[in-house]
Amino acid sequence: MNLGDPISPGQDWARTRWNSHRTGAAFDRKKNPYLTPEAKAFVERQEFCIVSFADDDDQVCGRLLHGRLTDFTEVLDDAHLIIRSLNGLSADLLSSKAPERGQRLAVIFIDFKTRQRLCVHGISKWEDAGRCLRLELTQCFFHCPKYIDPSCRLIHSVSATARPFKTDKLAGTGDREVVIGHLAGFFAYQRVAFLCTVDRNGKCAINHRGGTRGFLSLSRIDAEPWILLPDYAGNGAFEAVGNIWETQRAAVFVPDFELGYGICVSGSAKVLDGDALRVKPILAPPGAKRIVAIYASYCRFQSWEYDLATQGFEQQLEIDLAAGTKN
Repeated sequence: MNLGDPISPGQDWARTRWNSHRTGAAFDRKKNPYLTPEAKAFVERQEFCIVSFADDDDQVCGRLLHGRLTDFTEVLDDAHLIIRSLNGLSADLLSSKAPERGQRLAVIFIDFKTRQRLCVHGISKWEDAGRCLRLELTQCFFHCPKYIDPSCRLIHSVSATARPFKTDKLAGTGDREVVIGHLAGFFAYQRVAFLCTVDRNGKCAINHRGGTRGFLSLSRIDAEPWILLPDYAGNGAFEAVGNIWETQRAAVFVPDFELGYGICVSGSAKVLDGDALRVKPILAPPGAKRIVAIYASYCRFQSWEYDLATQGFEQQLEIDLAAGTKN
């Protein structure tokens, strides 16, 4: 990162509030406007990533892209890489509102076994000829291994006896409470989530969150359903929290790696700490410094291919929680 670059207003607010300007600045110095040799080697060993972006309706979204280990990613040079995803709808990541140069994306590559994670910010363009995303990198950095569970992994084939997610119950109902109930049950079982945010200039970010089952919950605040995501002490940069302060919106993408599907829920967002937690009241998990709260207004169900090595099937289900199923 160019040390002369100012931090965003949201990050400045958060670092001042929680007294982390020193540690935040130390983390900023680890950011590069290019792929280091270590980052290049790491990217080319991956077979999936999670992408954060804004759609045509300006909803913040998260999706999983996956491919063959041998050619999922290709590093062209220090500032350009290609992602060849098997997901059939990958071109839909790009908004029709995107400028001619391309659309801003944030990508996270994560290796649970080694507990490494690499974030890449850049400008993406879809190439029909190669059926791939070409990313012009603007920033790259490794995160610390905190809260990464090495027992997690992307399963290449799902047992026929695995517990399915009842998408028919979601698609066939306009009842918000029914959908909320299914989401609550799904979240209670998960140990991994990805927080997707955007700043006031449209720059996307994505951050890994992890914990024991139950760390992610869907609870009522003033009788309305909100997703509650604990925020623990980290590097002090406050990228996600700063973005939420600036734009008041976010999404959380929750994958079930074992069963081959994930759910992204988006809406307005806020950060709760101190008195705000006591007034609600909300019981924060042990060790959590803050709670990121996302209003459950819109959800996407994504089912990727069970046999990740051979085919490219993907199913999408989008639900406006106020108006019923969209498609």
